[in-house]
Amino acid sequence: MKPGGTFIFSWEHPIHSRVIYDQDQLQFAHSYHEEAPKLHEAWKPTPAVFNFRRMSTFINELIAAGFQIEKLVEDVEFPNEDTSTPHSWYSKSKAERYPSTFIIKCKLVQENQD
Repeated sequence: MKPGGTFIFSWEHPIHSRVIYDQDQLQFAHSYHEEAPKLHEAWKPTPAVFNFRRMSTFINELIAAGFQIEKLVEDVEFPNEDTSTPHSWYSKSKAERYPSTFIIKCKLVQENQD
């Protein structure tokens, strides 16, 4: 990427990935602070390992790579008709409490010298 280029990155929000619906309530499955590879709940029964990261890790790695953060979006829009159940990974009831995704817009201001 050339300096001045725009990079837009979107991923599942770190909070959303740690919250599950269990015993009729939303609860944390593991600590937000723990950054490690783990089986991702949404992919059961097919095993999928994700590297769980904090929001600060995403942002700090972009900065270390020479990017300037221009915008962070954690907003959510709900459809008029909700077809999800509380057990759905992307349910309206979960998204009303925790952001499901994030989008970062940044610009490369300097090339990484590594």
